[in-house]
Amino acid sequence: MTNTPQLRGTANISFWAEDLKAAKEWYTKLLGVEPYFQDWITASVVDPFGNIIGFIHSPHYKEIWDSFHQT
Repeated sequence: MTNTPQLRGTANISFWAEDLKAAKEWYTKLLGVEPYFQDWITASVVDPFGNIIGFIHSPHYKEIWDSFHQT
């Protein structure tokens, strides 16, 4: 058994923070690991029929996508 902390179960959680630097430091202390997804942009809209459509822009996702589609 190792002493490496592992967060299991939840893959992703997003929180809004006014002071991003302070929030990153606080969560790193709390969880014992630094955040690895940053610079995400999220938005949602409601269409005329009441459906909620969500959008996520993640530079990390683009890097992974590009690595699978290299020519």
